Amino acid sequence: MTTTSFYVDAQNLIRSVNIVFQVFAKAGYLHDGLFPAVTERQNGNLLMDMPLPPPIPGQRNSDRSPRGCNLSHDIPLLATLDGMGYESGKNADGYRLMREQYLQTFATKCAPASPTGLLPWGEHSYWNLHLLTIGSSYFLQYGKRPLDAGIPTHHQLGPLPLRDWQVIHAANPTVLPRFVQGLDWHWDNEERTKFNRHAQITQFIRGYQVKRGERLSGIPQNGSGGSDFPASAGTFIHNYACALALVDNPDSQWKDDLISFSDYWWERRLANGLLPKSSSRDALAWNGMSLGMSLGMTRSFANDLIEASEILGDADPELSQTLKDRGYSFLHAVLDTTQDRLNEGRYCTNCESDGTPSSYSPVWAGNRGASITAKEIIPLLKYGDHRAEDIAIEAGRSYQTSFLPRDTIVRAGDMGAVLSLMGELYRITGSDEWLQAALHHATDAMELFFDAPLPRMAHGRSHYEAQQGSSVLVHSLARLAFISEGKSHQGGLSQALS
Repeated sequence: MTTTSFYVDAQNLIRSVNIVFQVFAKAGYLHDGLFPAVTERQNGNLLMDMPLPPPIPGQRNSDRSPRGCNLSHDIPLLATLDGMGYESGKNADGYRLMREQYLQTFATKCAPASPTGLLPWGEHSYWNLHLLTIGSSYFLQYGKRPLDAGIPTHHQLGPLPLRDWQVIHAANPTVLPRFVQGLDWHWDNEERTKFNRHAQITQFIRGYQVKRGERLSGIPQNGSGGSDFPASAGTFIHNYACALALVDNPDSQWKDDLISFSDYWWERRLANGLLPKSSSRDALAWNGMSLGMSLGMTRSFANDLIEASEILGDADPELSQTLKDRGYSFLHAVLDTTQDRLNEGRYCTNCESDGTPSSYSPVWAGNRGASITAKEIIPLLKYGDHRAEDIAIEAGRSYQTSFLPRDTIVRAGDMGAVLSLMGELYRITGSDEWLQAALHHATDAMELFFDAPLPRMAHGRSHYEAQQGSSVLVHSLARLAFISEGKSHQGGLSQALS
């Protein structure tokens, strides 16, 4: 294998990843192993300045974790530690201990603070490392109107891998049962006919987020206000599957609850097998765009169902098969959808009810609202379907000639997604053209994001912030290094493609 000499190589990438964890080892020592979410890049110290540095375009202050730690955003770092322990052959015990200490602290010090069992993580809540309490991101947005900030809100951003739940469960066996019990608060009504991706962590209130929205806007909201996202239902299903597999003598209600969330969207699929972003927004315009069917939501739900089925394989074979069948049904619906602009690097993300494409992902983006093509395609590659590989190859060619724009604010996570896609295409095809492109992008990443020990949160910002994918970039560099060396891809590095 020949690579152009001025590109970074595997040793350069692993050296940078090692430095990241050396910094976080020192920073985490002050917080019982937890990683600060917003830090100075030279030393990993918790950024104490308030207000925080300004958000990038599209980034919401209500999603950030000031003076805190957010496990949802650190999953790629934990996956990297897990994978490095398998792949590197060096300091394996050190990597594993860092990961275990983080999860053990979360299990024994952070999780028990929740009255409802819902955990301080995700889009609007986190663990405040300064006050040692549950943090609310809404305070950053409504600082001058504290009453509008409301109650700390649970919105889990995707599933926690089973391997991480195993560490948490071993450290504190009460966390997982209390958590899945608390998921019931995501139902907006006692009849459990409508759920909301939001729920309150510190008070026992059903449907609070809808009431809060009505109070702030003065506009009555229909049902859950369009918040019953398929991706959230899939995340809940994954949680229940982990509980059913790990907890001794699991509550029979958990299986019923899992089935309820699975049936909810199975019964709402269209004839083409796709799902809308929300059951109450499918016929509405959102931000001036007709939502129609969402490929991203359908794909996310499919991924979670398939993974939940794998977790439940021994614990409940019949339920496992049902989830598997449904998951692949949704996945095939996504792969069967017309993709008419892949030659431009544009992936159809939404389509009308009749299947006509209505919106596409850009090759590069500079704000939260636009998910780039690489990020949309990566999760499709988990199952070895040739259609997904064909889509990835055709769209991926854009990244062989289009490189990080210097005049655009690009998130660290977007750069990480491109590296992951190029690395996966090299692993799948064995063609050196993809490795060359991956190393070219990695060289850009090192130049523009790694001018300090920790990567900047976005091109154009000078601090580390996990919420914008700084942790995703670290993971993608480590994975690319091992792929380029032909390693076996065992452990977490092979499992965190998205």
